[in-house]
Amino acid sequence: MALAQVQVSQGYERIHVEIDGQPYGDFVFDPATLKPYFYPLRTAKGTIVTRGYPMEQVAGETRDHPHHRGLWIGHISVNGVDFWSNEASYHQPNSQ
Repeated sequence: MALAQVQVSQGYERIHVEIDGQPYGDFVFDPATLKPYFYPLRTAKGTIVTRGYPMEQVAGETRDHPHHRGLWIGHISVNGVDFWSNEASYHQPNSQ
């Protein structure tokens, strides 16, 4: 059984996670984005597996679906809150 050391530290509007001293990702809870997400998400070897948009502009990367940030929860209704279509640019209310 392999055991890893996980270190969690809080920063401004994010929680940084490291595994065995290597960056794993940040849990971002920036109020400007309306929902939390995990970005960038890395493999054990450090390869980033989440796209940069809309947090960063990466050459050659698509710029569609601005609500797809890193790893996030996308349920339509959780206690009346819509975690799928709750972007400021959407024209529907954030409740069911």
